[in-house]
Parts: sequence; structure tokens; C-alpha cells
Amino acid sequence: MDDIIHLLPDTVADQIAAGEVVQQPSSVIKELVENSIDAGATEVRVIVKDAGRTLIQVVDNGKGMSEQDAAVAFQRHATSKISTVDDLSVLCTMGFRGEALASIAAVAHVELRTRREEDELGTQVVISGGTIESINKISCPVGANFAVRDLFYNVPARRKFLKSDNVEFGNVERDFIRIALVYPDVFFELYHNDKLCYSLSKSNIRERIGKIFGSGLNSKMLSIGADTTFGKISGYVGTPETAIKRNKKQYFFVNGRYMDHPYFRKAVTSAYDRLLQDGTSPSFFVYFEVDPHQIDVNVHPTKTEIKFENEQELYKVLTAVVRESLGKCNVFPTLDFDINVNDAYVPGFVKSTTEVPDLNIDTSFDPFDHFKSTPSSSSSSKGGYSGGGSYGGFKLNSNESSFGDIYDYFEKGASELPADRAIDYKDVPSSLNIREQSGYQETFLSETDLKPEINSCFQIGGRYIVASSGDRVMYIDQRRAHIRVLYEKFLAELKDTAVPSHQVLFRQTLELSSSQAATVEEIMPQLQKLGYDLQLITRDVYEIHGVPADRTNEDNVAMLLGIISSITEGEVLDDFVMNDRVAQGMAESSAIRYGKIMSDMEMKHLCDSLFACENYNYTPDCKNIFVMLSADDIKKIFN
Repeated sequence: MDDIIHLLPDTVADQIAAGEVVQQPSSVIKELVENSIDAGATEVRVIVKDAGRTLIQVVDNGKGMSEQDAAVAFQRHATSKISTVDDLSVLCTMGFRGEALASIAAVAHVELRTRREEDELGTQVVISGGTIESINKISCPVGANFAVRDLFYNVPARRKFLKSDNVEFGNVERDFIRIALVYPDVFFELYHNDKLCYSLSKSNIRERIGKIFGSGLNSKMLSIGADTTFGKISGYVGTPETAIKRNKKQYFFVNGRYMDHPYFRKAVTSAYDRLLQDGTSPSFFVYFEVDPHQIDVNVHPTKTEIKFENEQELYKVLTAVVRESLGKCNVFPTLDFDINVNDAYVPGFVKSTTEVPDLNIDTSFDPFDHFKSTPSSSSSSKGGYSGGGSYGGFKLNSNESSFGDIYDYFEKGASELPADRAIDYKDVPSSLNIREQSGYQETFLSETDLKPEINSCFQIGGRYIVASSGDRVMYIDQRRAHIRVLYEKFLAELKDTAVPSHQVLFRQTLELSSSQAATVEEIMPQLQKLGYDLQLITRDVYEIHGVPADRTNEDNVAMLLGIISSITEGEVLDDFVMNDRVAQGMAESSAIRYGKIMSDMEMKHLCDSLFACENYNYTPDCKNIFVMLSADDIKKIFN
């Protein structure tokens, strides 16, 4: 039998290896710009056409390469960064694998022009599909000029599955910003289709943040800093008002390298405990300086996943410094314990000289002791109704808080509750059997059911409306209900005639990133139908000339940013998807927040509006809006 195992040709092996490093145009830009930084460049220009499909060009004023180095640089595992295994533990450069240039050259037409300061002439290297076609002496400035054309020309499957120009350029912009944020002392420019997108002069970190994301965010950033034995932490965090859904302005850097670290992200957000609106997250720019021996960056080809030796200690320090910064800027409500309240002067009142009598208090007295089923049971710290039974995913007894259980039921769903609070579906009435183990199987009210008429209602926890309708009681999530009502309203407006636009007297500006500005251009017809009149006044900056007639008193800047953030998460394909995304973004930005105290009339109006909707069971993103108990269900609880 013939042998069947053989070595792959170099061209095939190079294309396979390229798949690990060059996944999209932004990967090329990341690798080339990082090489420019390592080469000591103080000026870096990135030129992109067709989101990188046609051309990616990176020009720097670094130290350049000799003719020999220029040729060897395109071979696999060629690097100037490491020589021995020990060098991996003390990495202080951006790149080190020696695969970037070889991988890029394997899937594109590449031309390199480079010269060192001590050389009279530079070197030109031309490569196609990993094969060097020519090496020539030429006249060129000091530094390096990489031109990558027709990316993936020889890998049609990879090129075919590139996403739209808007999405791909968004990725380019993302990686460009990550590098620009960590090297404020380097001048950066980014061009796309001959349009200047960013021109970032040399500055400090805070100025660089403001230049990229606008002065609006920059004015709401708080500095943080700590120097410990585990490492040094510095940077900026946003005030709670900068928090938005799907916040992309969240950056961690370690030793000059961007990293993605969910554990540290949790450390930052936990410091904002009870300061953020539901579902939002803050902006932050956090820089770590750690001993290279205590981290491992060699865990992923993109080098964004980094392991720390002292992660738990750094977690605690990070949370503490963020809380300290929020406290110093009076973001937290504070009490002054140095003031003697007995000395405080209040006009109109005379300080009493009567001594407070001693009171003998029986601390062991419990007025609810006779309600407890056993002497060892402990009452919940949360208030609630007393009773028995386990229905609708939450227990109603003296040891459980009905409010806390309702919250968990809405947020987690019945199938995700702990074992001691799980539902036995054999015993639960059908009207409460809302979720099956496999997901959504039935709605709260079927289409054949009559839409309920609300008789009376009241509010609990600033979050839920308890409403009665005939012989049924409903627990309604007020924010989710409002989102559904507004979503259907905005969706209808996008399908019907345009909403009248009210011209504003004092115009506000909308400062956007390049990808956000591209999104605005795509959804401009939808915004105009909703009554927004936006005029482009300069690069990526719009002026709000008109707003919907019924939204003149709203924060329309926050509204528009909410809409844009809901769109930029993925590729917009057609008018139906755009209408849905815009309507959902507006609804989530406009809906009432948790904690709002509502009058009886407001609650009644919201409930009536909800049950007038086409789909009143779920929010646009398929979350439960209410749960319901019938008279029979309540009877079974007491039995």
C-alpha cells in the first residue's frame, strides 16, 4: 500500500497559517501599525480603500530596514523581538511571533518601500501570494511604507465572506483606536476612500480620548490611579451619566498593549453599584503597568487575551480606585460625620434642653414570631406578603420576599431559578406555565383570550405594576411594558407618513465616530420619517435642526446615540431590519426607567396601552412583560 502522509507545499501551509493571523482587513492594519510602533515611529498614516479590500497602506517614519532585513522579514518566524525562550517572559514590544508579514504576503499583493537614516537609497520588495517577485534599490524617505493590495485575492472563500464595507471599516476603526489610545505621543492619521477620518496630533491620554470620542465624553471622565506591589493602575472612568447599553468605550491596556478582560470589566462595573440604569455600562479607559514576568500574552494569535499572576488582587485594587474616584467627585451621596447635629442652627426652632429618657427595649421581641413555621426559620430582610405555596416561579411564604422572587422570575425565567425555587410543572396551573425547560413554549395570554380590562392597580418597588382584571391579578414590568408600547408606535410611524418635525431654536451637535457617522447615513431615511432633521456640519459631526414635534422636551442627543448604538452592533441588511432596529433603539431610549413613581392614572394608561398592542406578551427582544394569577390559582395557593 502506498504511503499517504506528505508535507504540504509552502504556499498552502502559508495560507493556512495566514488564517490565524489575518482574519479580516483590520488584522492587517493592526499588525502593520504595531510594527511601526516597535520601529520607533512618531508619525503613522493609515490609508484604506473599500474598507481594506482594495488597498491597505501604512506609512511611518520609523528606523526602517536594510535590504537584507526587508527580504528576510517576509519569511515565517522572522523577528527582531526575541531570540531565546526566556525572552517570552519579558516581552515589551507589540509584536514578537514573526508571522505577521509572512501571513499578509501569503494572501495579498504586497509592496514594501523602506530606508534607514544611514542609507542613501532604500529598498523596494514586491511579493505576490508569498513569493518574492523583485527586490530593487529605490529613492524613498526614512521609515517604512507597506502597501497591501487585493487582500485574499487567492483565497476567494475568505474574500467572499468579508462583511459590508460599513462593518469592515468599523473593525478597522476599532483596531486603529485601540493603538492610538495607548500611544498619545505618536501622531496618527486614518484615511478611508480618500477621506480623512482621524487626525490625532501628539498629546496626553486625556486629550487623545477627547479627540477621538468628543469633548462631551472628555468632560465627564474621572481620573483613577493606584501604585501597588502588584502593579500600577491609571486612566479614566466615566460618570454614571455616560453609561449606555452595549457600550463600546471600554478599554483595558497592559504595558502598552490592548487586552480584553471580562474579569476586570466586572471589577469596574461593580464599583458603580446602584448608580447605573438597568442594562447600561460605563465608559472607561484603564491602563495597567505590570512586571512582564507576571503576565502571559502568548495565549492567542491576536494577543488580546492576557493572563495575570495576581488577578484577584488587581481586581480588588481596581474596584477600590474606581469607587474612590466616584466618591471624590461626589457621585455617591455622602454624609458628613464630622458635623455635630446638636450644634446645627435651624431658623425658627429652639434647641431643646430636655434630656432624652432612657428606654428599656426588649431586643429579642419579634412581632411576627407566631407566623414562623419553625423556630429556626429566619425572616427575609426583604419585605413581602406572607402565605404559602410556590406558583409562577416564586414562593409566597414568610421566609421569601415576593418582590425579590418576582424580580428573579422576570430576569432569569422560571427554568433558571435555583433548585429550591424551581417550578414543578406537574402542579403549576396552566396559566402560570410560562416557560418550559426548552424555552418559550406558550404566552401569558393566547390570541383567543379576551384582552384584559384593568380595574385597579398599584406599584411595588418602583418597578412593577400589580393590576387586577376581573378574577385575575397581573404583575407587570413597567419599563418593559412601555418599551413594547413605544416600539409598536415607532414602527407604525416608520411605515406610515412622516412625523412632523419641529425646528429647534437652540441647535445641539452630535459628535460621532466614523463608523457611527456611516450608520447615520444608512438610517437617515428612517430618522427623517421619525421627525429628525440632521445636518452634517463637519467631518462626523451633525447638527440637530429639527426633532419630532412630540419630543421637543426630550434629550434628543441621548436618544439618537441610543438608536445608533443599537444599529452598529451588526450589519443592517434591508429596510425591514433597519425599521425594526431603529424602532427598538428609540423605544429603549425613551421608555421610563425603573424607580419612577407613577400615578394611578399613569399606571392605568400604560396598562391599557400595553393590551392594545399587537403583541403584549413580550418585549421586542423577547423578554416577559407580565405574569398572571387567576382566582383559581390564588385559591390553590391558600389550599
